[in-house]
Amino acid sequence: MDVTYFNFQTEYAVSHSQRRAFLQRWWSLGCDDPAWTPPCYAEYFQHLVQCRDAHTQRLRWVFLSQEAVRRRRGRNSWEMHTWVDSGGIGSPSLGTFTSAAGIVLDERLDPGTAYLFLPHVINDAGCSESLFDALASTCAELEICRLLGPTSLSPYIESGVQLDYWHLPVPNLVASNPPYLPELLAQFMQPVGKPFNLWHLPISARLAPSPQVPGLRFEPLARARLADDLLPLMVAACEAMPGFPPPDRLEVSYLLSRLPPTAQAWQAIYAGEMVGFALIGPDISPALRAWRGGRNLVARLILSLALERPFLHGRIYFASVLPAFRRQGLGRHLLHQAIQLALAAGWRSLISAPLAEGSPGAALLASAGAQRGAAYRFFELEW
Repeated sequence: MDVTYFNFQTEYAVSHSQRRAFLQRWWSLGCDDPAWTPPCYAEYFQHLVQCRDAHTQRLRWVFLSQEAVRRRRGRNSWEMHTWVDSGGIGSPSLGTFTSAAGIVLDERLDPGTAYLFLPHVINDAGCSESLFDALASTCAELEICRLLGPTSLSPYIESGVQLDYWHLPVPNLVASNPPYLPELLAQFMQPVGKPFNLWHLPISARLAPSPQVPGLRFEPLARARLADDLLPLMVAACEAMPGFPPPDRLEVSYLLSRLPPTAQAWQAIYAGEMVGFALIGPDISPALRAWRGGRNLVARLILSLALERPFLHGRIYFASVLPAFRRQGLGRHLLHQAIQLALAAGWRSLISAPLAEGSPGAALLASAGAQRGAAYRFFELEW
């Protein structure tokens, strides 16, 4: 029978214990989707609850979750859960958790603009309407007139809405959502910008021979330098996502902390100058899906062991060539280097980060034989 929800209650998370309870609710709603690729729970707990890094400490946020009483149509009864401990958000809860989302304020955004933190909502029009009513009221109190997202704690990873290819597993550090979410968001928000696509490059693919570039060589790179003297390279790697402030040192440090420990950075040196880089590592999403991101202690221990095993696919997490050195074949040589690393690691394919249609990176991967994957898009809501 059909199910309806009523008597919605909104709980806000401000304190440490409230943020922990919010994370648990947000996580449980995500786990309702069997195809969800969860992030690493320990990392989200560290950054969202404990705020241990400088980037998350400077953000202002309001996280909220909703619960409601569930009733089956056609029956003179309704279903209620027993009283449970809400983990510190408020009084004990009575009902079903229906949604969890948040508003993230970054001082680098335009005044009156904020990010919409990745919403998790069950497939019900009334629940999504109640969630956006609560978001609108909160935005009015905070004098916010534009919501942009969905994003995680940075728009450069785990952000956007997946639009298709739900039958394929989603790689790690890429947004994962159920098929009904784009339709629910479209009822309240408008698409903004161009779609972004993942690209899957079979390692058996071979690039067409490129002319030799005298003076070009590749060397390992200490990835911490990307948040220091080589920051312009990370800015160049993120420039294909308009509407967001370019990442600064604090945000890049956060992004680097989210990468698998085994991810490697390689630099392209041309005529004695650092002109490009690629951050390459394993796609650890199979382990994250198998053990639900290490939500409990046992799963966390098993996940840590699983991350030490070889994986079948790799990721190009970030890569770029400085604008002044583009159109000289350097990107093609950098991709050659990535393929060689993938062959040495035994990976079957390389999966890119979401790339904008028509971007140089997307064109290069397409010319190398990569296949277009899932599309992503951002939405905005203005008052």
